[in-house]
Amino acid sequence: MSLKSFIKKVSKIANEGYQKKQIKTGLITNKTKLKGNILFNGTFMNLKGEILKQHQFKNLGIYYKNYYIAQDKYEGSKWGLFDKKTDKAIWIKQEPIHHEILVTSQETIITFSKETKTYKKREVDFDTILEYNFKGKLLSKFSMYDNISEFQQHHKKLELDIPPLPFLKEKARRNEASPWSGFYDYYRLNSMQIIPKNSLKDKRFQEGNWLLSCRHGSLIFILDKDTKHIVYSLNQHSIKSQIQGQHAVQMLELGNLLIFDNGRYREESRIIELNPITKEIEYEYNNNFFTKSQGYVQKIKNNTYLITQSEQGRILLIENEEITWEYINQELQDESNSNYEENYGKPQWIYRTIYYK
Repeated sequence: MSLKSFIKKVSKIANEGYQKKQIKTGLITNKTKLKGNILFNGTFMNLKGEILKQHQFKNLGIYYKNYYIAQDKYEGSKWGLFDKKTDKAIWIKQEPIHHEILVTSQETIITFSKETKTYKKREVDFDTILEYNFKGKLLSKFSMYDNISEFQQHHKKLELDIPPLPFLKEKARRNEASPWSGFYDYYRLNSMQIIPKNSLKDKRFQEGNWLLSCRHGSLIFILDKDTKHIVYSLNQHSIKSQIQGQHAVQMLELGNLLIFDNGRYREESRIIELNPITKEIEYEYNNNFFTKSQGYVQKIKNNTYLITQSEQGRILLIENEEITWEYINQELQDESNSNYEENYGKPQWIYRTIYYK
């Protein structure tokens, strides 16, 4: 090893040690009277900060009855269905998925994949929505590329709609191909909800319709449950002070849309409840937190929200505008779990946190 390499290695170790000393992790605040458990990054934990279960597959994990459904890791090549207690695999699929796993009322599993198409002289990934039964059989596939002409009627041109300029490096281009082989991402679908029963007497928001969120263009769509045609849409400029790269869009029982608005460009995130008809914000929580990517929110009850500040590995429980519970991921980033050397020693990202009673 050269002297230069040795000095660099020693400096790196020292820096990691310094960061570990500076960052407080684990349970930071616990003033809540709320009972229950949370699931994040394959970790099942109570609100006392006690770990109850660690699953081998860590990404996108959800519980359903006696099952655990998850992906091995971010942009990993495997996902599957597991026994909740033993973590034993019932089946595992060798296919990359992204951003979402959910179970429908018909007891089917929905997740996202992508397909690569040549679009405007680029190799571009377009999202697909896949539906499986609990035996792992594919039941249906919805392609956003096959329906792109309808989607494009609801938004202005996106960055990838403009042909590339020769010899000009594009920020949107990945350094390496995605697991699906593309170098660009068109919509970047990041969440889906099957709309639950709600108080709105409007067929656009009927139970069973698909509610989709796309980061690129800051777009929200609702698709009819039967025809899969778009019946409602929002874009970045539909909402006061704009939504920017939002995640985790959900319709609540009283009809509002709950949105984790990342605020990618203003560098300030917020939680909003939006009236989908008037497009007025009826609730907003904004208390100096920010995550440029990812992010999640779950409304547990009135005035109680569980927020995932993904890039900081931070989970917050907000009750009546007060932080009553706070946890920072104890897993730190290093060469084994992160592709970004500048993040070594910092808490590992948390994609989403789900509360279970």
